Amino acid sequence: MDTPKVSVLMPTFNRESFITDAVRSVLAQDYGNTELVIVDDGSTDRTAEILVEQFSDYMTGVPVDGKTICYYPSEHQGISGARNLALDKATGAYIAFLDSDDRFHPNKLSLQMEYLQAHPEASIVFCGFENVEDFCGRPPTAAQAKLLADMDYALCITLSCSKRDSCSPPASRVRLPREMLIRRRGRRSRHSSRSRRRAV
Repeated sequence: MDTPKVSVLMPTFNRESFITDAVRSVLAQDYGNTELVIVDDGSTDRTAEILVEQFSDYMTGVPVDGKTICYYPSEHQGISGARNLALDKATGAYIAFLDSDDRFHPNKLSLQMEYLQAHPEASIVFCGFENVEDFCGRPPTAAQAKLLADMDYALCITLSCSKRDSCSPPASRVRLPREMLIRRRGRRSRHSSRSRRRAV
């Protein structure tokens, strides 16, 4: 399989408790040619320190096992602004998204790239997700688990709920060509994440 570069965009804001697992899930991918573009949206906790302490080997510009991390501190502008900055800095042919309180399964990128290369008519792919725990570290409720089990993923992309027994699909499910995303920029918005998810 050809391995064009994939840029994983990760905006983050005060995620010192989750950022390590999120970054490690990208570095653990079995797809090699990957850059992780992290935009720190003005964090006031230890997010930046943790990244430098734990992942400085990947921040030199020289790939380690095909992986690099590009870190950009920024003034607080909201998640859309942080994602747009990450997109500006990305150099990959394909764009994937990962929120800094979510995680990828180890073969997520390779499976999605394999599908895209086998189906050149496809411009975008997305996958299911597994609700691992909510923002307070609790496992999914029975209602959340049932919703996830019954969910029609074709419709899920438009689902957005805020109740404790509901869920919304994370951005980490989607992969698309960079040029497609550049043509369609989102507006700035404020965002508060409620749960940790792992893209499957």
